Amino acid sequence: MKKTTKRLDNFAEESGTLIYGLATVPDNWISQLKTYYKIELEDSDTSIMWLTTIALYIELLVARVDDILTPEEGQVLERKLIERILHYTELINFHGQKEVGDRVKAVSNILNEIITISKGKRVEHGDTIPQTYVYSFIKSFGDRIPEEIITDYLKSKIELFEEQNFRSKLENLD
Repeated sequence: MKKTTKRLDNFAEESGTLIYGLATVPDNWISQLKTYYKIELEDSDTSIMWLTTIALYIELLVARVDDILTPEEGQVLERKLIERILHYTELINFHGQKEVGDRVKAVSNILNEIITISKGKRVEHGDTIPQTYVYSFIKSFGDRIPEEIITDYLKSKIELFEEQNFRSKLENLD
């Protein structure tokens, strides 16, 4: 299905905005870790979780619609989603700070690296997108957060993603 550039841009803009917000690590979850498991996360931990969840959502979204887009459109969608997320990152996370451009570029590099590594791992191991991200979270946080908590967390984030019904939104652009 060939989508016009304007329609794909609008879809990426709307979807990127949703992804930016959906990926947030909930304060309630952080408090539960502290209260029930005596696990305290640093801001840097939640930043990495947030960026990794954004990468997960970008990959899931592109995968969920890859059969109704051309391969080129899928690449454009991924790039436009990242651009939209970086726009919000600049406005919300770094507004008024020094060296904003360098900070946004660093976030861009991290997101692209996470996605590239994830794609490589899937090719290497034959895993699904969620499996790859569960392994990534466990590798990053498994020494402090039990695996079942990580798995439940990512399951809830994926359910939240699926509730947005991105595929139907794209199909209904016509």
